[in-house]
Amino acid sequence: MHGKDMMMSRAKIYMAKGRTKRLEQGHPWIYDNEIERMEGEAEPGDLVDVLQSNGRYMATGYWNPHSTIRVRVISRRPIGDMDEPFFRERFERCLSHRRRFVRDRDCRLVYGEADFLPGLIVDRFADVLVVQLLTLGMDRRRETIVQALVRVFAPKGIYERSDVAVRKLEGLEERKGPLYGECPRTVVIRENGLAMEVDIEGGQKPVIFTISGRTARRSRRL
Repeated sequence: MHGKDMMMSRAKIYMAKGRTKRLEQGHPWIYDNEIERMEGEAEPGDLVDVLQSNGRYMATGYWNPHSTIRVRVISRRPIGDMDEPFFRERFERCLSHRRRFVRDRDCRLVYGEADFLPGLIVDRFADVLVVQLLTLGMDRRRETIVQALVRVFAPKGIYERSDVAVRKLEGLEERKGPLYGECPRTVVIRENGLAMEVDIEGGQKPVIFTISGRTARRSRRL
């Protein structure tokens, strides 16, 4: 099905009158009490188009009827599906933007809502990517996301750290483990001339340690 056909057949969410201000100001979430009605059918995690009560298009996002946050916005313009080309284009955009500030350094590559990819966090540690899938909409597209990450960033490994309680609000269980390639438990990175060892798997969240064994003063939150 082509993008235009998908949009025509896609379920539509109509915002309640007087409840569109947050969305118009750029907020990426639509709550259950802001919705007037839904036309059509959507499975949890499916894309829906968001309209004003008069039918004017406002945004597209993915739907979760089991969450207080009913829709998480991924675009302010009509789009097709969240397929591999969609994620590849978004990741290329993220990479281009990050390179303006931290070229070829270990850093956060994908910032969730800030990159119009709500529920997805991606960090780079040397040749390994560490990802979090926090929402149902992203969780359903795990394999597609991995394929796009490999195409754009060419990592040696991708490790998932979705072991966070917020997933329960989306009806999801916590999970972690390798998704692609080689994922050693620890990797060595360099920052400001210092060699640091990052524990990808262990602990509540990966923490950076100096090679001498002393804990570094900074850590990365996944």
